[in-house]
Amino acid sequence: MARLTAAGSAVQRDQGGYTMVALLGALVLMGIWLTQVVQVHATEVRRADERELLRVGLAYRNALRRYAEAQPAGAPRAPARLSDLLQDPGAPMPRRFLRKLYADPVARSPNWGLIYNPQGRIIGVFSQAPGEPLKQDGFDNDFAGFSGQRSYQGWRFVYNPDTGLGRGGAR
Repeated sequence: MARLTAAGSAVQRDQGGYTMVALLGALVLMGIWLTQVVQVHATEVRRADERELLRVGLAYRNALRRYAEAQPAGAPRAPARLSDLLQDPGAPMPRRFLRKLYADPVARSPNWGLIYNPQGRIIGVFSQAPGEPLKQDGFDNDFAGFSGQRSYQGWRFVYNPDTGLGRGGAR
């Protein structure tokens, strides 16, 4: 009987080894799968941030255009500060061109790169986020010039009151 018990124990130990190997294999496969899920999620978050950057950048460009169009003859047609888009300091009655100052959704920062005209007034904004955009083509006309940009800094949302032209693209 002792032999039978010893042999019986040996069989149980061997089955335990197979179970452990199968469990480790399943954990490895689950780890690979979770890594891919995280990568897909990160890519989707980045795409959503890029869409938000396009939306917010266009809002800034449109606010710069409305600001320029609202200024009386002889007054500077571009704001000195982004906060001037919230309430025009030169207007006798409150005028708002932007509901709030939006943060840069890609850099996750309230600070934007600013584009100035020769008089030192703001005519555009751009993201200061590092990295290359996922979106490389298929842009609307509002974003002409964004195709093929190798950095987010190339996505420039500009309205030049001197020419009356808004544009998107590298400068």
